[in-house]
Amino acid sequence: MFKKIKKVFLIFSVFGFSIFVVILGVSVKIANDMYQDQLVEWSATTAKYLPKFAEDLKVIKAAHIYDRVTFKKNAEPYVSKFVLWETTVDAKSPAAKELLRKHSDWSKTEDGFKNLLDDHDFKSMDVSWVAGLKNFDHLDLNTNEQITKELNRVPSLGGIERVGVHSTLPLLNFMDLLDQVTVFSLKKSQGTQADRREAIEMIHHVAHLLVSTSSLVGQLVTVVALRREIFFSNKLEIKITAGLNDDIVNRMRRVGFSWPGVMQLAETKAISTDLSQYMKPEFMLCGAASEMPFPIMFSEYLEPRWPFEPSFQGDIDRHRTVYQSLFSTCHTDSYAVYLKAPTKKVWSKASGLLNVPYIRRAMASTTMSIGMPNFLRSYQKEE
Repeated sequence: MFKKIKKVFLIFSVFGFSIFVVILGVSVKIANDMYQDQLVEWSATTAKYLPKFAEDLKVIKAAHIYDRVTFKKNAEPYVSKFVLWETTVDAKSPAAKELLRKHSDWSKTEDGFKNLLDDHDFKSMDVSWVAGLKNFDHLDLNTNEQITKELNRVPSLGGIERVGVHSTLPLLNFMDLLDQVTVFSLKKSQGTQADRREAIEMIHHVAHLLVSTSSLVGQLVTVVALRREIFFSNKLEIKITAGLNDDIVNRMRRVGFSWPGVMQLAETKAISTDLSQYMKPEFMLCGAASEMPFPIMFSEYLEPRWPFEPSFQGDIDRHRTVYQSLFSTCHTDSYAVYLKAPTKKVWSKASGLLNVPYIRRAMASTTMSIGMPNFLRSYQKEE
């Protein structure tokens, strides 16, 4: 009887082990294939549009919209006194936004422009603080106490939790900033020749502050600001930025949105030889700093932990090197906490199957394939 039980136990043990080996092999193969397929797809897309991307950068450089972005005096503490932060969904709608929305044709028709200037709310709105923006040369949100507090939590968190913190970081309402500056410029447009010139210079300056941010949203609002500069220049017949036109702004929009896609591949050879001269804040680079790639945010699931798991360590290390340089260039060193592994192994309900040996790789690769935005779609749309 005992021998029969032993035999049955042995059979089930061998069968169970065989099932385990099959699951292990399938999981490892799926994870490796999915990850490699995703990299191949990204590489092919980037290679296809990289010439257009490089051409845009070349034209932007020749236009001299911003020859150099400096980081000497941060505007964030000053701006935060007057501009809303998008920390709650039910935040009060900014007054400047409501005013410009009420006169939605202010930049399209002469009557719309005059109606805005005659509005009592416009006349009574105090935006005198905007003049103080001239004392600052960049806008770094990461010095804000709310953001600093959240970033200090990152070292002890795992991948899913890190993504959660990063995706919910408080964000300055960039459009509120631009709208208040726009109201300031509209008021100045009715003054002396010097006032009229200041109206355009202030719009240009706030675009300069926005281009220095490490937020992709901030970079894209830069484009809106430059479009408004074109409007004021045409309206007041004063041009302070010789190379600025609609074509340049469109190129800046494409480049600003596409940098994260280029950086996420971390093609160090292509970057170092062809694009290194453009890896500066003035070329809309810094929005990529906040759009960290999958191999960084989910490194703990891609680094080897269990026997037979395929190693993606080379990709992870390459991304870390490239992004460490990017953070330094864009003065966002506080993001470097994402480049380090968690101070402890994190096993949480939020991670789900990402905690399970071997299966975690397939789940991580699946998350990567469905969760990464297509940052190069600006070029795809124009085909």
